[in-house]
Amino acid sequence: DEPAIWYEAAAALQPLQPPPAAAAAAGGKAAKGAAKGAAAAAASGELDFAAADALRTKAEALLEREAALFEREMAGRNAADARWLAQVRRSGTTSDKVAAMSLLVSSGAAASLKSLDGLLGMAAKSGGGRQVVVAALEALQELFLTQLLPDRKLKVLETQPLALLPPGREGERRLLLWAVEDAVKSRYAQYVQLLEKAR
Repeated sequence: DEPAIWYEAAAALQPLQPPPAAAAAAGGKAAKGAAKGAAAAAASGELDFAAADALRTKAEALLEREAALFEREMAGRNAADARWLAQVRRSGTTSDKVAAMSLLVSSGAAASLKSLDGLLGMAAKSGGGRQVVVAALEALQELFLTQLLPDRKLKVLETQPLALLPPGREGERRLLLWAVEDAVKSRYAQYVQLLEKAR
């Protein structure tokens, strides 16, 4: 089974290899000028802006699909729990909302970015009371430390070797995990800003 924590799942994937033709062209003596530069870019995983932008759009669609699939699976496994979580997120107490959103993020970051955004929204509320902000910040700290942050620097999607993505489901799975990393990076930056604001 694939690990539940996104960066453990990413680390378990096979290393990417440059396409044989690109690797040979990048190292061959006959490759010159623009052709050599293009081959080297392909071998290193670089894409032009339009191609990278298209992959970002695809990655966002994969995240949405993952979230919808998670909701369906959760409802199928335990309809009562799914209804309770939905009710709590709409009208529960602050502590219940924080607990529910934290539980969802812990269940899988790829499918629960909206819950992570919900916690960040609670932490950003200026008129919601100090207790709400503190509860959300504490939950976020726990999630980032135990579930979301790997022991390495996070990357934005466009700095990943996008040109090396394999076709089919393997490539989609890797792109999804890169999208999660991109999302965690941006949301961690928001969290740090909120911490500084709360001081």
